Amino acid sequence: MARIGIISHTPHVITLAREVSAETGHELIVKLGIPNHEAIQKAYRLQREEQVSAIIAPGAIFETIRDVVIDVPVIRLELTNFELLKALHQAFKLGKKVVFVDFKRDVTKIYDPELVKRIFEYDIDRMTLNDPSEVEGIVKTIFEKKYDVVMSAARCILDLTTPRLHSIELTYCKADLAAAVEQAVHTIETGHKEKEKLRWMQTVVESFQEGMLTFDKTGTVETFNAAAEEITGMSADHLVGKNIQELLQNDLISTIYGDGNGATDEVIALDMGKLVINRIPIYIGSEQRGLVIKIQKVTKIQALEQAIRKRLLNKGFVAKTTFADIAGKSIVMCELKMTAQKYAVSCSNILITGESGTGKELFAQSIHNGSSCSRGPFVAVNCAALPESLLESELFGYEEGAFTGARKGGKPGLFELAHNGTIFLDEIGDMPLSLQSRLLRVLQEKEVIRLGGSQVIPVHNRIICATNKHLSQEMEKGLFRKDLYYRINILQIHIPPLREHPEDIPVLGHALFDRKCRDMKKEVGIQHNMLNMMKRYPWPGNAREIEAFVERILAVTEGAKVEYDIFVKCLSHMEGISKPFVGSVHATPSPPLDNGKLLIKLGTLTEMENEIIHQVLNHVDGDKDKVEKTLGLSKTTLWRRLKSMDRSINVASGFGSAIPPRSKTAVRKYGNA
Repeated sequence: MARIGIISHTPHVITLAREVSAETGHELIVKLGIPNHEAIQKAYRLQREEQVSAIIAPGAIFETIRDVVIDVPVIRLELTNFELLKALHQAFKLGKKVVFVDFKRDVTKIYDPELVKRIFEYDIDRMTLNDPSEVEGIVKTIFEKKYDVVMSAARCILDLTTPRLHSIELTYCKADLAAAVEQAVHTIETGHKEKEKLRWMQTVVESFQEGMLTFDKTGTVETFNAAAEEITGMSADHLVGKNIQELLQNDLISTIYGDGNGATDEVIALDMGKLVINRIPIYIGSEQRGLVIKIQKVTKIQALEQAIRKRLLNKGFVAKTTFADIAGKSIVMCELKMTAQKYAVSCSNILITGESGTGKELFAQSIHNGSSCSRGPFVAVNCAALPESLLESELFGYEEGAFTGARKGGKPGLFELAHNGTIFLDEIGDMPLSLQSRLLRVLQEKEVIRLGGSQVIPVHNRIICATNKHLSQEMEKGLFRKDLYYRINILQIHIPPLREHPEDIPVLGHALFDRKCRDMKKEVGIQHNMLNMMKRYPWPGNAREIEAFVERILAVTEGAKVEYDIFVKCLSHMEGISKPFVGSVHATPSPPLDNGKLLIKLGTLTEMENEIIHQVLNHVDGDKDKVEKTLGLSKTTLWRRLKSMDRSINVASGFGSAIPPRSKTAVRKYGNA
């Protein structure tokens, strides 16, 4: 039920209001008045004291109060064509010359005097009362033109007429008031909906963690939320309702508003810190109807990014390695990294092969970080670490009740979690055949169905697989599907074991040594020649074995540098030598070699002598002059021994020539001499 006020100059409206109120159930409160300051005061009282939701007023009173009443809508009480016809019929019984004095009005759909005049061929004149100050002038004109009858709803006109001039007052009927009440109720309901929508939008805007400013098409501030107040230190009470032209004197507002055009992620530096500004013009059709400005502190964005990264990191969905983190300077590794970087640009599936510990996941993470999926998650799963039933639910997810112990609400699979990112399937050669067929369908259709579910879920992933098995042999044994192999082996990377590029062993050892020192919070140095000694061992466990070796050395090292004896002992343990021979080298006047100690394997005298020459060559980087001085050998003797070693003896690790690159050059020089 609505509470509606009515202001009228005719007492009979009170009776009409009672009847309409009884029929509609709305509460109608009537105040009598004329179109002057008194009507304005009555309108204010209806708002403040009677708490009405709308005001109805006829003609002149409507024009008087419509622009001063701003809290509630004002509805015009209109006449109908039927009431006008009744009055005209009566007027032409009283005289032949009739004038109709009407109020100024907007276009109305209720009655139309010109239409009535044209259809019924009534010969009437019409005058318009635009303002109460025009009353005397209109009355004077009526007398001058000697009209017989004047028709009007304005008492101010009719009260000034003389007895010889007939006057007919146009009165409102119940239907007129009922129509006005219906319009008022509709306007009230529309206003309530608009207010509800405005409150809802205001609540939404206030819930944003970023500052929000909105301007209408005239540049007037409509919204300034709490986050904007916190960021700028300014109050919404001082800004809302003001035009931007008034506010541009404020340097902060001027900087934020800019030129008023659209902008994306614009960074501005202020005394309070850096802000990120986004300006979004609002268009309806081709016309700009407003502007939305979003502001955020850079520190807030950074904190949010760190929080997100931390959560993802806790879930293991972030790739931490890039190509720059992969140690190795050999031609083999450089070419391998260049190939992987080219593959990263592509969206095709990749198969990475190599022995255990060669760094397959490092390459997978680097490819992800170098690809267009780098902003998405990196999800890694070891296909050999989980039993078949668990692996299936982890990969594809499950619905609630899919099996005993299923989580309430179900669980998304790793393919879903890796959407718009990369999924790394490590040890894919160990995946059961039954799951290989399901995986093949996901790769072909790019969609998954959870266990126990029926909904098809589209996924977009970059697939990288890895294995240490020969999949061609697995296919021959019937343990790996050929169609799956062809689907995952679009781009292939084979990472060779360390024994095939031993020159990278010292580089990798040094990188792992530095990393372990940081992890263990130690500051320990290691000599370059010790790292070179690591090339003697083939490292079948590759980088993983070197990592364990480095960690073992650091665990037993107490000083600021690795002791030679400790290094030799740990390396001997890796090589499996039960009785290493550590003998003294009687140094010549040149500097001693690692405190005068060498580690050599037991063997024939010739083998041990060759080993001594080889180690000294490594220590002095192939400088034969230093070898001659250190071992007291002549040029001819050294040349002969090196030539014999180059022809028949390999390094203790079993790879490459016994003579370092510089040594070979020297041999050729001696040979030509």
